[in-house]
Amino acid sequence: MNANRSVINLLDANTINQIAAGEVIERPASIVKELVENAIDAGSTRIVVDFQEGGKRRIRVSDNGKGIYKEDFSKIFLRHTTSKISQAKDLYAITSLGFRGEALASIAAVASIQLFSKGEEEEEGHYIHFRGGKQLDFHPTGSNQGTQIIVEDLFFNTPVRSKFLKSTQVESARIYDIVKRTALSFPLISFECIREEQQIFYSSGNGKVEDILLDLQGIHYFEQLFPLDTENSGIRVTGFLSEPNASRGSRNHQYFFLNHRFISSRILRFALEEAYKPYLMKGRFPIAILSIEMDPSRIDVNVHPTKLEVRFQGEKDVQEQMTSLLQSALQAHLQPKTWVFEDKQELAEKNEPVKFSSDNKSSQALEQLIYRYAVDEPESTQLNLKESKEPLTQIETTEQITENVSNWNNAPIQAVRTFKPIPPFSYPSNYLSEIFGTYLLAKSEAPEALYLIDQHAAHERILYEKIRNHAKEHMQRSQQLLLQPRVISLNQTERELTVRFADRFSRYGIEVESLGEQTIVLRSVPMELSTTDPERFFIRLLDEISRLSERVLSSEEEDAIAQSACKAAVKAGDPLTKEEVAALFIDLQKCEDPFHCPHGRPTMIRLTQAELEKKFGRRT
Repeated sequence: MNANRSVINLLDANTINQIAAGEVIERPASIVKELVENAIDAGSTRIVVDFQEGGKRRIRVSDNGKGIYKEDFSKIFLRHTTSKISQAKDLYAITSLGFRGEALASIAAVASIQLFSKGEEEEEGHYIHFRGGKQLDFHPTGSNQGTQIIVEDLFFNTPVRSKFLKSTQVESARIYDIVKRTALSFPLISFECIREEQQIFYSSGNGKVEDILLDLQGIHYFEQLFPLDTENSGIRVTGFLSEPNASRGSRNHQYFFLNHRFISSRILRFALEEAYKPYLMKGRFPIAILSIEMDPSRIDVNVHPTKLEVRFQGEKDVQEQMTSLLQSALQAHLQPKTWVFEDKQELAEKNEPVKFSSDNKSSQALEQLIYRYAVDEPESTQLNLKESKEPLTQIETTEQITENVSNWNNAPIQAVRTFKPIPPFSYPSNYLSEIFGTYLLAKSEAPEALYLIDQHAAHERILYEKIRNHAKEHMQRSQQLLLQPRVISLNQTERELTVRFADRFSRYGIEVESLGEQTIVLRSVPMELSTTDPERFFIRLLDEISRLSERVLSSEEEDAIAQSACKAAVKAGDPLTKEEVAALFIDLQKCEDPFHCPHGRPTMIRLTQAELEKKFGRRT
């Protein structure tokens, strides 16, 4: 019999640190976040982030903060050593970004880390080097005031974890996002971000968030925002919100900073979207850069090692207060914007086209996104049909219309599966009138019925199928040359996407040329979009590519086919001429599915004589 039956093991320090690193250090951006937060807590006014190969090869973060004294070098790489708190009660009123004392120990466990630092009033600095949790060197060195940390060979001793990292481009974008959102939260600190020895971002630290937004996102983005500064019941909210008609297809442009800490909060997202609920259709999200200040004792930031999630004391009250504050700010913003911007740079007479090469997989994905953004979700609520309080038994759905097509032609059910259903009306014989500037009224003959056609939904179905069919058949793209080419300011991410996909854009009639570091010229759009706003179309296309790029480039691209409403389609309230009504009827009959818009909503509803008689009590 085995005398030692114990199965519980006491883990060694290195194993413990690697487990902790798995919680804190998920990817290179996690390292940047932790080191930048330490620099901010050290009182820095200038922070530089320099990285190579998406941070997988090298990350350097330097600052001009208070620095680290010689006496503390022996402690900084031990777990749970921190200058931010000293006792348990401090956890209930945290004002610093860091406090857990895990970051440096976690980084040292899975990478090579070198630290140079000189404390305030010290005559010389010191250098220390750790690799895989082991100290390799420590000695005095010449150093400027502040701290510089170099991290290399991330996950060298845990190769399985390195396999879960994304491409260099994706990891670089995540680091850039960390620097971007931190700069927005601390506008009084100057930030510089350098990738592969090239500066990709700089903020002066002048305290103006609007300057950072203009530099990061470009003027077209900033022009869609309005400022707010509101306070109630101990909560102050400052920052920027978007106009209701400037929504996005994802929450990627929502930034919440709680006491300067970037957080992800279901409560704050709900409050924001509840405030915008009367103005936006489902699936559309407002832009928000919001700084929220409240008593630290009402917040628990010790929820997760990454400190991304928080808990509020009285969550329901906070949610209601935030909703009320944002609703009031949005409702008060009824006047036109008063910001004045300089005229855009004059167009150069000749510019070299943007160069690009891509593999077939990403090209196919882009092809589908392009015709998605001829078919994009409408941003106003004009087209929203109010839900009836009565059961929908009196008027048939479009699914019922399709099922009953056999009755229109006196054909058996099996025939519906063989032949494409066609709307049983034409122009002018069946056209009756226009209603509310939104719906077209038509009448079928056999059997007799009234049809209400949503002109916007019908037109977006027509445009969607035209562009989709062009792509499927590999037809030569027709394009609309812009009489006045558009000069468009782009942020760093949008610029990179434009360069990356420029070749594929040109195959679909979208011609772009470079005009500078953050400016391009849009010369043409697909012919089907000749009546839409070309700049708006292009920006929204880039926004969608940015949101879906990782999934699109690594999965079956069919999932990216357009299911949103068409910005080029006629809108509710747009008057149609007789010729336009005739063309819409004819084109609708050519559609594969004339009864649904691209996102599945009905293009028409049917009302029979029997249903009318039930409404008037003539039959039961």
